[in-house]
Amino acid sequence: MLRSAMRGGGGRRGKVVLCFWFVAMVAIGVVACATYVFAVELNDCFLGTVHGGIAHSEGWAVLMGFLLFLLAAIVAVRWRRRLLLLLAAFLIAYAGGLVVLYKASPTIWGTVHCAG
Repeated sequence: MLRSAMRGGGGRRGKVVLCFWFVAMVAIGVVACATYVFAVELNDCFLGTVHGGIAHSEGWAVLMGFLLFLLAAIVAVRWRRRLLLLLAAFLIAYAGGLVVLYKASPTIWGTVHCAG
């Protein structure tokens, strides 16, 4: 099915493939964001609440994922070709952005404070 959409196959089959692509994009985005939040919460304050520092980056991680998803969705609806490549590009860009955000967060927001 994805090969049909990648070749520009239109009609109902192309729409179904595009719907599956959107579901896959949402699933990848949610898993990546949840992994980031879990890593922030667990690695910095085991069984405690994180305040300050990298905890401020969680909202930015969600915003970055949403903006990348929106960009990829616009390209997918207009282009409808190479959806697997676009899916991989989203995953690589989002994962890379989360790594950069994780490394840069202490510099931007300071140290982490644990409560509880």
